[in-house]
Amino acid sequence: MHPRHSRILIWEYVLPDTGAAAVPALLDIQMMMIGGMERTKKQWAALLWSVGLEIVKVWDLEPRNIVEARRRNTEDGGVVGGGAEPDSV
Repeated sequence: MHPRHSRILIWEYVLPDTGAAAVPALLDIQMMMIGGMERTKKQWAALLWSVGLEIVKVWDLEPRNIVEARRRNTEDGGVVGGGAEPDSV
């Protein structure tokens, strides 16, 4: 996966930090019953960062979203698959 050319597109709900709509909130409760969860943008950023990726953009396509991610560039000192989580998204 090349950082300049390759992208991963994830079609999923991206919950707001507070005040989620009813359907995504109910899906989050349902996912918790089987060990999963719906995620906020910060949670997506942390998850992707932990596997060497970073968010490029989150596309808002009601009612779901597309999270566009790419491999982090290691030439600028980034550590793929480790290192600190991003401070902001």
